[in-house]
Amino acid sequence: EPFLSDTEGYAEVIGERIARRLNVGFESFQFLKRKSTKKLLFMKFKKNAVEITKFAVYQIKVNFLPLLTRNKKVILSTSRAYNLGRVLDRFRQTFDNVHVLCINSSKRKYLQELSALIFSAEVIQLPTICMSRKRKYFKENQTNLISEIEKSKKGGEIFIYRGISFKDLIFKRIREDTIPALCEVYSKTIYLDKLLRKFKPVVIISQMARGVNYNLGELASLYNIPSVLISHGSHVPPENEYGMIEWKEHGSGLINTHYRYVAIQSPWARAYIDKIPIKSKQIITGPVLFVDIKPYENVHKALREKIIPKHSDKIILLHADTPKQRMGMRLYVYQTVDEYIFNINSLIRAVEQIKAYHLIIRYRPQSYLSEKSIIPLLLKSDCYTVCSDGTFDEYLAVADMLVSYSSTTIEEALQNKIPVLQYDSHGKYSHIPGQKLDPSLRPKIDSCYYVDSEDRLKWSLDWLVENHFSKPIPDSVWERHTFNDAEKETLPVYFKGLFHKREN
Repeated sequence: EPFLSDTEGYAEVIGERIARRLNVGFESFQFLKRKSTKKLLFMKFKKNAVEITKFAVYQIKVNFLPLLTRNKKVILSTSRAYNLGRVLDRFRQTFDNVHVLCINSSKRKYLQELSALIFSAEVIQLPTICMSRKRKYFKENQTNLISEIEKSKKGGEIFIYRGISFKDLIFKRIREDTIPALCEVYSKTIYLDKLLRKFKPVVIISQMARGVNYNLGELASLYNIPSVLISHGSHVPPENEYGMIEWKEHGSGLINTHYRYVAIQSPWARAYIDKIPIKSKQIITGPVLFVDIKPYENVHKALREKIIPKHSDKIILLHADTPKQRMGMRLYVYQTVDEYIFNINSLIRAVEQIKAYHLIIRYRPQSYLSEKSIIPLLLKSDCYTVCSDGTFDEYLAVADMLVSYSSTTIEEALQNKIPVLQYDSHGKYSHIPGQKLDPSLRPKIDSCYYVDSEDRLKWSLDWLVENHFSKPIPDSVWERHTFNDAEKETLPVYFKGLFHKREN
């Protein structure tokens, strides 16, 4: 967000301390409107109302759903989001008497989510309101621990940098933000524990392992319930120390967890594990959550006419990426919002000069970058179309090439034999090894390309028109990105054997 939230508003205090330390003048000024007291009270009321509803509905469902699931095998999942619903449906088709239970709704619209929370027999959301004494003791232990660290002699020294103490700010952040967040996860975990003991699922499936979803993997291990993690992210082997730092941290919430099994969707994920070992047993599944454009093969032309009617005869470049705001920064392997906008405008400038192309900017609205705010930031031109409606697989189906920095969409494109152009105007990162496009080199036709400078972008796009899009593409260029059919196992078939073992 383009402002500091109330829990992060420390820039003024830090600035004043630095000024005092350096003996320079300091003046503070306010230029951003804070949310009104009435709005804050309404937001607090709304949050409390939702949590009370969740608590009441959970209590009803946890007592009445067992009647519905009697004599059925329960598959517990985090949600149906990120195409996990497709996997759950395949389990339903393979096994008789299966009931899927999700601890989160995958609905994006508020009213749809509320409806699923109350009426869906598949959704049972975990509340944060907790009457248990365990939560009270947990909070007290966290608070006491922080107080002991704060009072210790070393507690003052380690929070001083260049003569400026950050101790009070750090402990304020821990007390007002970190501890409440941990307590919420702890409360949900209490309800999750009750849920597992009540429904006794035969298998647990998740597409991520953060917050309570991480704890789900731990509880599955404690209760000896088979659990499988199918990461919705892209995992590649780090090429240097910076990539190692950030991808290792990233993987701790997506692939390196307490889940007993992990689905390996591409050879790049397997190469990642070779460099960063994990404890989970690997199941080579091939693409499970990645989009599949095969259903669109027979309607390819009609889909182009629908999405880009005026440009359907051109080479379509599809730009897809997700910038990260301050709270989720990986400064090396992801783009900041500024870099994201700069690189898109850089791409627009190059595409505008080549009539053979049309650029689709596949944009997913975020709370920190709305559709209303992004349009004025882009250069005005008729060489591109901004699209936020519809599903990503529809756009990938009409694309001739994907352009991205480090998004999971890179692997989704390669799995569907859509070539990829990785573009980083700063030249600091390439997600997947590919042909570097540079006039001083002699690039070969490949499935994956890399451009590291805006100066070479137009030349690279011209080269692609004259070579990649004008000559036959050998099948061998896709081999390093995909598993062959003999290597892959189908998850329902794999777990069918485990189900029989449990019954015997």
